[in-house]
Amino acid sequence: MKKSLLTAGILLLTSVSVMACPCKPQTPDCNCPPPPPKFEKKCPPNMQRPPRPDFNMKEKLNLTDEQVAKAQKLRMKSDEKIRPLFDELRSKETQRQVVIRSKIVQKDQIKTIDKLDKDIAKIKKQIHKEKIKNKKQFEAILTDEQKQEFQKLKKERREEFKKNMEQMKKQCPCPPDKKPVQENGKV
Repeated sequence: MKKSLLTAGILLLTSVSVMACPCKPQTPDCNCPPPPPKFEKKCPPNMQRPPRPDFNMKEKLNLTDEQVAKAQKLRMKSDEKIRPLFDELRSKETQRQVVIRSKIVQKDQIKTIDKLDKDIAKIKKQIHKEKIKNKKQFEAILTDEQKQEFQKLKKERREEFKKNMEQMKKQCPCPPDKKPVQENGKV
């Protein structure tokens, strides 16, 4: 009887000590698993993103090989400029989430979040400007006929986007002031 009681006590102590972590998950020397993320399912699970349309510009705009080569160079230049901005954006958004989860004084937290929000907005504006610049450079290599067809394709894409957004709004019972959260936690 004493052996079984002693064994049960030891098992209880080891299981409690394994489950209780003496350090905070934020410390780098902690071997504890991070707390599981909390995701809210606000929209029905059967709601899916609409399929991405196939945008084969070479065929649709009847681009020459020279135009395709120029377009690829433009895309590569733009990617070289935008990629670091996206990396910085991800970093700032991660910093913002860390601050939100931190236990610093609320006043300091608000100041830090405001500064990060301004930085994030600035980076997004730079990315937007670079994309607009790339689009204008792309349109500059097109002939007048190709430009007209490109404008037509852009208009069709906008209409398709609006249609898909309306379908998603009908599927999602979310209040209009809340953004729907997908299963992976992204909006």
